[in-house]
Amino acid sequence: MNWISTSEIVFGMVLNGTIPPEFIEPRLLCTPYPEGLQVFKETKSYTSVVDKIGFDFVRVAKEAAATVDSSWDWLDLLHKAASREQLADFFERESKNLRRGGELDFGGVAAALDKSRTHREDRYITLDQVEPGDVSWIETNYEPIDANMWGVPASSLTIIGGPPGTGKSSLMLELCGIAARELRKKSLIFTFEMTTRQIVKRLLETNPLIRKEDRKLLVATEDILTIDEVYSDASRLVSMEPGAYQYICMDFADLMLEREEDEQSVGYIYRKCATLAKKTNTQVILISQLSRAYVGGLPRVHHIRWSGLAEAMAALILLLYNPNQIFANQGKDNRLPDIPGMGYIIQGKSRFGYKMEGGVGAVQVEWDGKQAWGHQSMGWYPL
Repeated sequence: MNWISTSEIVFGMVLNGTIPPEFIEPRLLCTPYPEGLQVFKETKSYTSVVDKIGFDFVRVAKEAAATVDSSWDWLDLLHKAASREQLADFFERESKNLRRGGELDFGGVAAALDKSRTHREDRYITLDQVEPGDVSWIETNYEPIDANMWGVPASSLTIIGGPPGTGKSSLMLELCGIAARELRKKSLIFTFEMTTRQIVKRLLETNPLIRKEDRKLLVATEDILTIDEVYSDASRLVSMEPGAYQYICMDFADLMLEREEDEQSVGYIYRKCATLAKKTNTQVILISQLSRAYVGGLPRVHHIRWSGLAEAMAALILLLYNPNQIFANQGKDNRLPDIPGMGYIIQGKSRFGYKMEGGVGAVQVEWDGKQAWGHQSMGWYPL
C-alpha cells in the first residue's frame, strides 16, 4: 500500500469517526489531507473540509475507508506506528549527537523504550480484577528497624538523613550486608562519595561476619552518574533478574546534581528515586545531607535539604542522631538520653503509619564510635 492510498484510508476513517483526528500527525499524510485534517480538528465540520480541499478528495477518502477490514484495531495499529516513528526520530537525534562527540542521554533512552513498549490500554485495569490488600512492608532482618517500624515499605523510597559522621553510609551497608548474608538478596550500590575499596572496608567494619561469597551479591559502581543515568542503569540491571534485588542504594543525593542545587533539581532526584522504586518493585535507599539550617541538636525532617519535596516523595524517612558527635554539642535534646556508646535511629516520617505507640519516635541502638551500628534495640522513645 503506497503513501497516497494510506493517506486516503486514514483521512476517511477520521471523517467517519473511526479514528479521533487528534491522534493523527498531519505530516504523515500526503497533500491535501494535512490541510483537511487541520480544518476538521478545528471545526469538526464535514462541510468545512469539503470547502477547504474539495468534494472529490473527501469522496475518495470515505470510499477508501469503507474498503478496510472493520475487524482491525486501526487505532492500536496507528498507535504502534506512531511509537515506532517517535523511537526512530529519538535514536536518529542521539546518533547525530554521539557523532558530534556528545554524551548519550541514558534517561532519554530508557524513557523512549518504556514509551514504545506501553500501549494506552495496558495502563488501565478494572478494579474487580484487584484483590484488596494491606500496605506491604519488607523485613530487613535488622532488628532495630523491623521491631520498631515493621521494616521498610515495599517498592518505595526510603531517605536516610543526618549530620556528617553519624553513620548514614554504615547503616545503608548494614542493611545491604544483612540482605546478602541472611536473605541471599542482591543490592545495587551507587557510591558517589567513597570508592569501592572504601565501601568494602566500611562493609567489613559493619558486617564482620560477611563472607566473600556474600559480597558477590553486592553490585557497586563508584562512577559519578546523573540521576537519569542511575535510573537507566538500575532499571536495566534489576529487570534482568526479577526479584533478585532487595535494595537500590545511592550515596548521596547531592552528588547526582548536574547543575546548581535548587528546589527543581533536588526535587527531580527525589521524584526519580520514588519512580524507580515503583517501576522496579525494589526498595530504594537514598542518603541525604542536612540543610544549612541544621546547627546541631536533634535532627528533624525539615532539616533535610528541600525537605518538602523529600517528605512528599519518600515513604519512610530515617534520621540519625548521636548525641556525643561534635555536631550535636551545639544543642542537645533531653528527650533522647545522652549515653556513651549509644545512638538513635529516628523514624521521622512514615507514609503508611507507625508501629510503635505515639507515632514518630526514635530507637536507641549501640554505636561503637567507628560508624558501626549495633544489631539490637535498646529502647524506644516517642518524640
